[in-house]
Amino acid sequence: MNNMVSREHPPDTAQIAICGGGIVGLVLALGLKERLGLTPEVFEAASEFADDVGAGMGMYPNGLRVIRDISPTLFESVRAAGHPYMYRRWERHDGTEVAVADENVLSDRDDSIQTIGIRRWRLQKVLFEAACEAGIPIHFDKRTTSVESRQHDGLVEITFEDGSKRLAEILFGADGSKSQVRQSVAECGAKLEYTGVTCLMGISETPSQVRGISLPSSSTSHCHGAFFPTGDKEQCFQFHFPIKSEDADEGNWGTLSDEVGKEECSKLVEQLR
Repeated sequence: MNNMVSREHPPDTAQIAICGGGIVGLVLALGLKERLGLTPEVFEAASEFADDVGAGMGMYPNGLRVIRDISPTLFESVRAAGHPYMYRRWERHDGTEVAVADENVLSDRDDSIQTIGIRRWRLQKVLFEAACEAGIPIHFDKRTTSVESRQHDGLVEITFEDGSKRLAEILFGADGSKSQVRQSVAECGAKLEYTGVTCLMGISETPSQVRGISLPSSSTSHCHGAFFPTGDKEQCFQFHFPIKSEDADEGNWGTLSDEVGKEECSKLVEQLR
């Protein structure tokens, strides 16, 4: 978001602000710093970044290329924090294999950008430490509540939940699915809609028998899963299953209440037996 109006700006104006210090916000900040020599300010809603928060994710060749283009050193740190997987398997719900493929087809056989599984907090920690080393200011406890484009000087005024404000010439929104920055530029009434599918995910200390991602699915229950390694002795599990919107907490984008969660997990266990 940028009005690009050439006028005199207050001396305390940020050249670039990024609302959201998650994975996207930190990668963007590092890219601006390393590739363009620009130092953005990052504003994060959380009070701190903690270990063991969240489950896992896959980083595929295109994403790894972005990290490598930003910094070869950062690239090696990210790879070291993850775990490569070699195969991709499609399975029936009982584990019967339907098809298998080499994962390195996606990287054109370039082992340096082989797909990896990685814990979200480990990736965020690597990015955060790199941003701090690069001298990028990261402000915690700064949840964005509103954004206003000022016509008289072309600046963007950001207001935070604690009542503080910040002026910026350019603003990037990386503040999640309920982005306040998006709301300021999207058409009136734009909002998220629950898809009717909920994901139950976590980390297991049981290592995968074969290094790869497994994708079991059931055409009768409409449930499917994903299992992939995030370390030598751990793997991420994901169960995707339909749940009616009236049984979900739509205020939190379809996550389940404790009561409904226990009930649905019991149903899911029976379906997956």
